[in-house]
Amino acid sequence: MKSTIRTLLLSVATLGPTASAAQDDAFFLMSGAQIDCIAKNVDSYLSSSEETLFIRPGDCGSERTGETISFMEMTLNAAPDIRIAEEQNIPDEVVVLTREDLACIARQSLPEVASLIAFYPDGCRVVVRAP
Repeated sequence: MKSTIRTLLLSVATLGPTASAAQDDAFFLMSGAQIDCIAKNVDSYLSSSEETLFIRPGDCGSERTGETISFMEMTLNAAPDIRIAEEQNIPDEVVVLTREDLACIARQSLPEVASLIAFYPDGCRVVVRAP
C-alpha cells in the first residue's frame, strides 16, 4: 500500500518538466543551495507528522523554512499545469519527499558548488546536473 501511494504521489509531483517514464528514474531538480538548505533543516521538516511531505524548496532559507504544503492545497481549485517547459534545467517548484528521503538527503555529501542537482528518491542518490 505504501509503495502504491508513493507511486501515485511521485506521478502527480513529476507532471512537470522532470517527469520520467519509469518510476525508478523519477527525480527532483533542486538548486545546490535549495538541497543544501533542506539538508541543514531536516529536523524542521521532520517535525511534521506526515509520512509524505510536499515541500517548496524555494521557501527554504526564508521564514517558511520547515513548512510543508498539503496535497489538497496544491490541487484545490487548480487545474494541473501540463505544459512542457522549454528549459528542462530549472528547479522543481514542489518536491514530494518521504521521511526516509529527508534522512537520505541529510546523509549525502553534497557538492560545495553546484547550480543544479537531481535527487533520485529510489536509490537515495544525488547527481550534479550543472556545476
